[in-house]
Amino acid sequence: MTKTELMVLPQHPVVKHDHNAVAEYEVPDDDFDPAQYSAETYAEILEEAEALELRFGADSERCDKLMKKFTQDNAELIAQINTVQAEMIRLQLEMEESDDLEDKANAEDLNKILGEAFSEEDTDKRTQEKMRQSDVKESLERMNLRKLEAKCRKIYKQIAKMTHPDKCRSLSEAQREERKQMFLLAKTALLRKDIDALCVIYEKVFGKSFDTPNLIERLIQARLKRDRLAKQLADLYTSPEWSLYCLALHHGRGVAGEQFRLNLEQTLRGLKAVLASIKGDDSDSDSTNYHWV
Repeated sequence: MTKTELMVLPQHPVVKHDHNAVAEYEVPDDDFDPAQYSAETYAEILEEAEALELRFGADSERCDKLMKKFTQDNAELIAQINTVQAEMIRLQLEMEESDDLEDKANAEDLNKILGEAFSEEDTDKRTQEKMRQSDVKESLERMNLRKLEAKCRKIYKQIAKMTHPDKCRSLSEAQREERKQMFLLAKTALLRKDIDALCVIYEKVFGKSFDTPNLIERLIQARLKRDRLAKQLADLYTSPEWSLYCLALHHGRGVAGEQFRLNLEQTLRGLKAVLASIKGDDSDSDSTNYHWV
């Protein structure tokens, strides 16, 4: 699914859409309470994280399924948008290489237009602010988090010594492939600070267990997982794709599909108008001011 396929243009009137509740998930407005956060047990956080994981998986799957259908139904229109966009990029590159200062200035303007039209900005500032205010930012939590990160790095380095491709050249092809997969899994676990997964990989590689993670390490890891899933849900529920999904839910797939098509048609007209202006041919453009998100 390309960026072009997922665009929603707020400037276009929504077809038969009088329902503004596009998201079931909302970040609570109440102020963060460190006492309440610190009182949470490991089991409660883990249970909440598992519930969020199930919810995100189910909702994103439903949304992706609908968007895939809309994309297939509008494949020809999307191909036209991609063709015009490719032509604009080609012209931009030509103008950038030109010795003419005006061409270079036009290339910069075109680059801004393309960036505004197809950028993927994270607009969920409220969720980011809540994350910054979380208990992980408290001094004691930061210290524990650093300890967790240090321990994860320690386990990872031990695993890498035995599984990095450069260390496995003397092994058979099957053994090299097995070690490579464990190395990649360990690298992913390190990025996620997943000490449990690192310990499992360590035991597979060395045939013995590393230190069992203590309760604080498990607690921090569970909180990180929960916060990450909450952020993913917030991003999903504030996305253009979810808006279309809710439109389909409340007014039918036909209405949502029509809105998707109209959005693409307006995007195509806007891009063609910009392309015609670049080429000095305004015959295909009109006086409408097009905007993209």
